Amino acid sequence: MGVGDFYNGALGTFFLTEANLAGGGLSRAAMRDALPAVQTPIRVQEKDHIVWFLPPPADGGLGAAVALRGAGSAQAAVAAWRATPSAQADAASAQAWVDQAQNFSGALPALPASTSFTVMDRSGGAVACSLTNNNLFGTGRVAALTGIVLARSPETTPQPMLSAAIVTRRKQVRAALASSGQNDAADALANSVRAVSGGATPAPETAQGRVNLSRCDGQACIAQTDPRGLAWRSARPRQRRRDAANKSLKFSLRLNFFVRILF
Repeated sequence: MGVGDFYNGALGTFFLTEANLAGGGLSRAAMRDALPAVQTPIRVQEKDHIVWFLPPPADGGLGAAVALRGAGSAQAAVAAWRATPSAQADAASAQAWVDQAQNFSGALPALPASTSFTVMDRSGGAVACSLTNNNLFGTGRVAALTGIVLARSPETTPQPMLSAAIVTRRKQVRAALASSGQNDAADALANSVRAVSGGATPAPETAQGRVNLSRCDGQACIAQTDPRGLAWRSARPRQRRRDAANKSLKFSLRLNFFVRILF
């Protein structure tokens, strides 16, 4: 079983049956036609860093790029973008929209919930993800025996503001950031990108915006959630190995003690 089987095989048939019993309204054709798309990201120069933002239709990236350039709020930029369908042609149109550095005006209705996560590896690879079920926990229904929570139909809600970015310097990844927080998501992302590019600790100032980020500087890497939540700093490689060895030794001693008590 794999991706192909889920979208066009026996696993997909089972999922469709259970999802529709839960009110999903899915079809085999819709599953088969659900394909990933590769888009050109939006590029913004910030000091000596280059920031790559999610492009539309994930237009939170566009909003964050506009806000990073100091051209008003991200939400206003997205509202203006969504109100101009003729501008939403391709990636080049999105880049031009950002490059004009215009102060936009407008507001959006209350947007659906979303979430985000970031990953960086020791080889410099990075992923920043923003995702949604088009509502908090989607429909609140689960396709039986699959554990899959069914999303709400995008036709019944405004488009969520999906926002994420990768920060590079001298062709090396320095940080991966992604945000949530409904209408404040993109502004929070812009604030954090600005902080990271300036060597500061991100501290989103928006009421609802939340940012997850991973960043590396020299030998130390940090994974950080919103400052109002939890954060942790990874140790240097040698320290990590020492900590792992100590934990293994402690576990071995505890297990040995436990076995001696039993026998």
